[in-house]
Amino acid sequence: MEKDLRTKIYKLARSLQVIKHKKSQESLVSLVFGLIASRSVVFSELADKMDRTTH
Repeated sequence: MEKDLRTKIYKLARSLQVIKHKKSQESLVSLVFGLIASRSVVFSELADKMDRTTH
């Protein structure tokens, strides 16, 4: 489920073409996925979730 959600977010980011570069798109996906996972707007908690979901 987690990987499917990440893939859907990535495909959405690519289809919107807001960000052209692949690495930037991947960073955006990590940010969004971190927001969803943490349900928090505190940057330190968000950064921790982003780090955990990318490794």
